[in-house]
Amino acid sequence: MSRNSDVQFHRFGRGMWRMPTTAGGSPGTVVVVTERGAARLIGTDAVTMEPGEVLVAPAGRFASVAVDPQSAVAVAVLAGVTAGLAAGETFLCIRPEGGSTASVLRYVVLGLSTDSSSGSAPGSPRVVQQLSAIVMATCAEHVTAQAFSSGHLFEDARSHIESRLADRDLGLESVARALNVSTRTLNRAFRAHDLTFGEWIRRRRLDQCRLDLEDPMLAHVPVSVVAARWGLTDAAHFSRIFKTEYGVSPRSFRSQHRRAAAPLPLRRELAVAV
Repeated sequence: MSRNSDVQFHRFGRGMWRMPTTAGGSPGTVVVVTERGAARLIGTDAVTMEPGEVLVAPAGRFASVAVDPQSAVAVAVLAGVTAGLAAGETFLCIRPEGGSTASVLRYVVLGLSTDSSSGSAPGSPRVVQQLSAIVMATCAEHVTAQAFSSGHLFEDARSHIESRLADRDLGLESVARALNVSTRTLNRAFRAHDLTFGEWIRRRRLDQCRLDLEDPMLAHVPVSVVAARWGLTDAAHFSRIFKTEYGVSPRSFRSQHRRAAAPLPLRRELAVAV
């Protein structure tokens, strides 16, 4: 390991290792690179890194790292550096594409960790500054790419949800699987629009129920059947969320709509008579 007051470099092979952090637990950033094989980072939750991936997180976010047999990871800990993660993200884990800033970050961390293990001292102030700049650029590049892809993913998810809105089994995992993305990525796409996945489905189902309750051709259909038609099978729960959304119960909403619509035929008849 090579170390100065600003940066540490580590390499870990097979086994369970305590994740290095900054001196005294001060603010900083940790960069983890899988050289070969997979590794599992453990903290309040666990994240599995596949071969070739790069992870950037606040120092102290993960307590330990488990390295698979025939695997190796390189770790850089930068004190006083706060990575520019996207809102709502506690870390980022990406597979670098060729020519991306993340691929440069991976190359640099692997090289510096190798140099430190051979006894040289790569952690000069200039190297620390450059490494910090690469970390920040990697995060900025990732945030921009996510913002672009999240917009497309949000539209794809909306289309998929609309086509299956009546499906009672419609949920986060089924939609993520259909769109070939992780549930975390799908959630992020909705959060970018100040929504949650569950809120969007609930809103669209309530919209459809409202339209059905307004339809005179469906006046004979019980309210509970209207709700179940759109995947809301718990009648009491449906009544509560409908009242929260529209200010009245479903039955009152239907009655009010009938009263509002009733005078119209009468006015037509009077106009014809005159």
